[in-house]
Amino acid sequence: MPGLIEAQLSNLADIADRETDVLAGTFAGVDMVLARAILCCGNAEARPLILLMHPFVPNALAALDSFELEHTQTAKRILSFALLAQCTGVPRPEASDSAPLKPLLPARAELSAKQQRSVALLALAMHDTATARAFIDAEPATYAQPVLSLEFNLYELIRYLADALDQQRPADWIEPAWLEYLEEFPLHLASDAAEWPDLFYFARILANVRGDKVSDIADDLHARVQLLEKQG
Repeated sequence: MPGLIEAQLSNLADIADRETDVLAGTFAGVDMVLARAILCCGNAEARPLILLMHPFVPNALAALDSFELEHTQTAKRILSFALLAQCTGVPRPEASDSAPLKPLLPARAELSAKQQRSVALLALAMHDTATARAFIDAEPATYAQPVLSLEFNLYELIRYLADALDQQRPADWIEPAWLEYLEEFPLHLASDAAEWPDLFYFARILANVRGDKVSDIADDLHARVQLLEKQG
């Protein structure tokens, strides 16, 4: 994992000199590397990459001159990077809300089911339940009581979380689903059903409901992953 961070740092050493029209594409895939580095090695390992790229987030978003599929996918990666950076204690820039995700909706069918769910979870982490539902083509659903187990049904998980946020449910409505998702996350990755940053999106959703410090999320997730590894 340190090698991946070092490779990114080397590849991006000239980021300050890059033209505005190519700046947005610079963020493609960086959030995936960042999420893996934090979970596996901790915040300190990922911080040099965050500090290098974070100042360029506003300009990268502004450089999205159209909202074709490729560009909006890039926008998702930029927003994902900004959210992950915030989970380590770096302030999220202004204008890094869910707005750049919305123009992708007409082309959602061109995304894989995994990509649709990932965008939906990111939207939920930004309090945008309507966009989250739209990406998975889900009608609003109402739940009269907490759901304790969703048994690998990630589509239903997103519907449930969206309703919990809309209904302003307390954290104990979300915590069982979070613990289940955390335990099953390696299986979701192994079956190509989730992306590495998805775990941070869900953690951010819960932190928003609890009122937890967002800056503690990265350290908390790293500690949880290490504990799960020790438990086998």
